[in-house]
Amino acid sequence: MKKKRSTLHLFIMAAVSLVLMFISEYTPLKTKDDLYELKVSAALNMQESLAVIYNYRIENNIDYDELSDPNKTGVIGTEYSEITTTLGPLEVKRTTTNPDFAALMVQLFTDIGLGKGDLIAVGASGSFPALAIAVQAAANVMEMDVLSIISIGASTYGATDIDLTIADMERVLLDAGYYKTKSIGASVGGEDDELINPMFPEASAIANNIIIRNNITTIDTDSFQNAVLQRCELYRNNAGAREISAFINIGGAEVNVGNGSAGYRMAAGHVKRMPELKSSVAGVIHYMFEDNIPVINLLNIKELCLKYDIPYDPVPLPIPGTSGIYYKSTPTAYYVIILIIYLGIMFGIIIRNRKKNYV
Repeated sequence: MKKKRSTLHLFIMAAVSLVLMFISEYTPLKTKDDLYELKVSAALNMQESLAVIYNYRIENNIDYDELSDPNKTGVIGTEYSEITTTLGPLEVKRTTTNPDFAALMVQLFTDIGLGKGDLIAVGASGSFPALAIAVQAAANVMEMDVLSIISIGASTYGATDIDLTIADMERVLLDAGYYKTKSIGASVGGEDDELINPMFPEASAIANNIIIRNNITTIDTDSFQNAVLQRCELYRNNAGAREISAFINIGGAEVNVGNGSAGYRMAAGHVKRMPELKSSVAGVIHYMFEDNIPVINLLNIKELCLKYDIPYDPVPLPIPGTSGIYYKSTPTAYYVIILIIYLGIMFGIIIRNRKKNYV
């Protein structure tokens, strides 16, 4: 008899658990967060920017592969070209084209205390042009100013088309009014910032011509360390009397994240602790951190998606304002009521069993 009662109790607890699971899965447990409107504005700004790039690509007959870019963002490049530097997963590149990343930047900027009138420094490789657009979109709606330095080289499926590099995308968006200022400097990129490609000996010259045609100041130094220091000096000189409120790294350019695997050991998002490095291999991100300038690292995309509830490689792209990045979790009244009932049943079973054990 006692065994039957225990079985019944277990059945009741299991049934209530299933009800709780169903409610938590299918009832709304989220409400718009305080930054909802600002995040949606940033996402829409990025969405419009991508449409401009896509239209430019189509109108100028620049190679377009619908299989690689099913969401028609225009910023997914060819797998390999003269300016390709390293390998990069296609699904990661597609993930970054989601306008939710502009909403994420609003969140990250707010988290470190940025707002209207602040000046941010950006170091971007050609590997993630969509993230550069996301940063600019968030800066636009938050009324912040941007000092950007770019590198032309890009990993596979980044801004690898020599007729539509990260510098060209910037120019197109400047003309369309989505960027306020052009980059204050650009380099060829690649290992040691020299873009040496055994398959294309002319790679560095091609990248330099891209910088020239977009009328951006060329960063050309004789060593890795000088390339880093020249960038730091460019940021300081262009900031003038203003303070740089944050540094945002986009991609894995060694000149920004440091030689070797240093950048990949850093946390994604707001970097609160920096791996120790010798000055000879340290990148711009390390010097900024040492100067107590807040640093945001946009490199480990999967980590960012998991942490901020952003869909990974979605097709189609979600409508701005619908993903988890726009919401905060708040238990519904139904959930709370069921939870109280569940705890009451469990408590009742425990008390009843205790009494029976004393009989």
